[in-house]
Amino acid sequence: LDEAKDLAGDLKGLHADKTAAATHKRSLDEAKAFAQREDEQLQKCDETREALKKEEREIKERLHELESRAHDVADARAAVEALEREAEFLAEQIADSGLADVDDAQLEDTARRLQEEEDSHAAVVAELQAKVRAHLTEKKKHEDAAAGLAGRVGEAESEKRRGEAEVDDLRNALWEAKPALDPASDASARLERALAAGGPVDKTVAETVRDALDARAAAADDAAASDECDVLDPSPDCLTEAEAMGCSTEEECRFQAGDRVRVVSKAVVYHAPKHKEGLDTQGLVGVVASLASVARDGSGSEISANRPVVVQFDEPKFRTHYEESELEHAVD
Repeated sequence: LDEAKDLAGDLKGLHADKTAAATHKRSLDEAKAFAQREDEQLQKCDETREALKKEEREIKERLHELESRAHDVADARAAVEALEREAEFLAEQIADSGLADVDDAQLEDTARRLQEEEDSHAAVVAELQAKVRAHLTEKKKHEDAAAGLAGRVGEAESEKRRGEAEVDDLRNALWEAKPALDPASDASARLERALAAGGPVDKTVAETVRDALDARAAAADDAAASDECDVLDPSPDCLTEAEAMGCSTEEECRFQAGDRVRVVSKAVVYHAPKHKEGLDTQGLVGVVASLASVARDGSGSEISANRPVVVQFDEPKFRTHYEESELEHAVD
């Protein structure tokens, strides 16, 4: 029985470790989800970066084209100036030859046409320069956005490393819990395969191990409770409640079976249903189920010397041991 009690205590400790492992697992799942979102964001960043590179190449090509056109404009201006000089020369020749009145209209038409071509080239250059400035502004905007995304990538990588550390913690906790499992159980077999495979442990495996540990802890509690004498057992082999508590009479005992009591001290238990993270029973009201500091079968063996008062609670439904100093009579 003492070994069962010790095992129950060890299982409770393992349960606490398992609870912490579950918490780590939840954090890991959140970190994985976050890392997945960041990976998707990184992919979008890469796509944006490739688009920016493509746009940058196009801008460079346009700039090269603009430079070529600027050279063409300069050449055209030079040609215009040469034509103007030629026109002036021709005008002088015509004036000397007496044909000025005949060819003035033609010369004016040629000069007007050349001026229109020059104006057209200047307008094209101005338009292209405005587009270049707009592209450069857009490029700067995208470069700033890419720098911000790079910072978020660094944060995502840090979060990923923290998640990997939590995965390692979970594996270590499950490895430490393995000896407490029944070697022939499905939970032990699944955990063995998961640990041997390496990598993150599947959530269902961790939940199976947790349930198996809970079941073993509950079985140990039931076995310990079944070894105690019943409060109403009339068998002469069982000691009375007063004898078990070391009281000379029932009346001398502070608490008796059936008393309503309230927990007045902080006392956290880990076997209460639906409270895997632990339940602080301070303030809860229950009924004394039995009193025992030694077994009432007459053997004199100790069973709960340090916490002799067994209290039954209804909400949630469970029972546990207390010292008398942790309880008071409930009058309400």
